[in-house]
Amino acid sequence: HNVDRFGYLIPHRYGNVPMVGAVATYRPGEGRFGRGAVAIEEGTENLIINPLFKNGLNGWAKEWADSNNTIEVENISTPCGDKALVVTAQGGTPSPYQRIDLPVGTIVTVTVMVRRVSGEGNPYLRWGAGYNMEPPLDIKENGKWYTFSRTGEVGGNRNLISRTPTNASARFEYAFVQLEEKPFATSFVDGTRANGILRYYDELASGDDYTIALWAKAHTNDPSTWQVLFDGRDARSRSMLAFSTSGVLTIFYRGIFRSTGFLMADRTGWHHYVLTFTGPRSSGTFRVFVDGQLVYTYEDSLQLPGTSGMYIGRGIPENELWNGLIDELLILPYAASEEEIASWYEAQGPLPPHPQALLQWDRQAVRSAQMVKL
Repeated sequence: HNVDRFGYLIPHRYGNVPMVGAVATYRPGEGRFGRGAVAIEEGTENLIINPLFKNGLNGWAKEWADSNNTIEVENISTPCGDKALVVTAQGGTPSPYQRIDLPVGTIVTVTVMVRRVSGEGNPYLRWGAGYNMEPPLDIKENGKWYTFSRTGEVGGNRNLISRTPTNASARFEYAFVQLEEKPFATSFVDGTRANGILRYYDELASGDDYTIALWAKAHTNDPSTWQVLFDGRDARSRSMLAFSTSGVLTIFYRGIFRSTGFLMADRTGWHHYVLTFTGPRSSGTFRVFVDGQLVYTYEDSLQLPGTSGMYIGRGIPENELWNGLIDELLILPYAASEEEIASWYEAQGPLPPHPQALLQWDRQAVRSAQMVKL
């Protein structure tokens, strides 16, 4: 699944969100400040063989559930498609499972959509004999789809979708099961991970001055490739900020690499990164900030704005992936001062929108309302 979506970034009072069309999935509770973050999902793999349940149950072991005639695949309207696995759980009857040969103790995360059609009780996700991933899936009302993610250690190679407690009997529908060998879940599109491209046409960075700021948390300190925070070399900003294979934060612009000399051995925690450019472009100044501190200054010329989009969480080469979480992305049409950037970090909270961005958002809302009226 390969999607290329794009949109304009418009900060507003609920945070920095893309326009309709951008591949940007918000993950409640997983952002830097608990409001959700964008998951940069390239470089991961869904270990479930048949997440869309195409062609029935191909790829699923059924020996337990079939003995009780409790499992089937039906054409059911789901939020993301038209097929769902239907399970009738009767007093602790196990649901279907897929054998996944991962070492016991491996950290995995599963994501699944569930709807309880009838009856009572909440199912568990289960990994290996006798190993339930707590807590159970909390389904508050029948007939409504819920999305759940659970992270835990593999307890064996018999990995179930679900198991109901022994005192419950209910009919469930499951859709779009996703299992990943990582400590957080990436959101899914069409039943599997979204191998999408998150790209913005950054008009706000098209002048002589701009700021690009974001919070980011990598999944690994992968030394095999560059880990790119953003890549706008063909976009308006004409610049890229990334960690090289030696772990040094680096700017790439106009075909030139400039090492900031800033070494971060472990970037798996949340950090705040900012790149500013102060023009004119014929002889401007780059500044790089990490966690509110200025770490690099360099003067050079910069190309005129390009027309392609700016990639977030990856580079133009497809193997240069951030593969983590990004939050509070902010693009501004001016070079923020050291004091302003320090205040963003010290506030340890969501970034306030710029007044001009608020005005732009309000104008967009008015246009949208007018279109609806027409």
